[in-house]
Amino acid sequence: MQWITIIFTFLISAISLHAQSGPPTLLKPNFQTGKTYRFITNNKVLMEPPGEAPRQITLEQHARYDVKPGTINLKGVSLRGYTEKLLVNIQSGQKSMTYDSLAKDNQQTTIGKHFESTVNRYVDLELDEKLRILSHQEGGRSVGATPLPGLPRFGPEELVQLIDSIPQGYSPDPVSVGDEWVLRGKRPVGELGELGFEISYKNLGFQKYEGNECLVIEFRGQMTGDITDESRRNVDFQGSRISGNLVYDPALGMTRYSEHHVAMVVQTPAKADNTKKPVPMEQRVTFKLVHIVDKK
Repeated sequence: MQWITIIFTFLISAISLHAQSGPPTLLKPNFQTGKTYRFITNNKVLMEPPGEAPRQITLEQHARYDVKPGTINLKGVSLRGYTEKLLVNIQSGQKSMTYDSLAKDNQQTTIGKHFESTVNRYVDLELDEKLRILSHQEGGRSVGATPLPGLPRFGPEELVQLIDSIPQGYSPDPVSVGDEWVLRGKRPVGELGELGFEISYKNLGFQKYEGNECLVIEFRGQMTGDITDESRRNVDFQGSRISGNLVYDPALGMTRYSEHHVAMVVQTPAKADNTKKPVPMEQRVTFKLVHIVDKK
């Protein structure tokens, strides 16, 4: 399951291709010191193994980040991230499991104990001036081993991934309305292997988003490569399609909303003879800025 949650945590080199349409502007998200940022992310993954019941994981995470001056890079910032709310639903055929971090009986249920093992931990991050993560470290209440070792846990890792995703997609050079650029490269997926990406972006210009004048960037591309899953079996990501959009607010210097959609056929080996088995998969990830307030 590790590769599902980290599909979008990639850092890639960029090549910009510019059209001539008005004065170019550098679109650069940034965090302001002394502020608290709150975001909501939704991640929905659907897999349909041949001859088996569809499997679906839905995750909703409410994240908070308190911003202070950077300590490793004085031009950067320090963040402390918390999960303020986590909703998880896992469904396979007619069977389903649900977790709500605000429920009162989590310590009495097996799935509650599983997710409680990490959801209340925070993470400290150091970022440079380009929002690249220089370091991150978990902290907070420690708990024992999860009672469901085969099930993913959510919390601090997703807090890191959210920050990692914010600067992705923006051109390293100033752009104008109508400009297009291409980001391509490879991204290691832990120790499992690496995936290649080639994604085209286009600046569509200003549109109203919740009453705010924002720039909209659309993108589409593909992802290819092989990784090895937890059981050391080769998993082939071929023929995937990536599409979505970013909504950037120049007044705030931050992404207000983004949406990523991935559709692919994952060629996974069967357990018995290692023959390839095509498994259709879709993932939709949305990211929304809730508000920016002075840190109390």
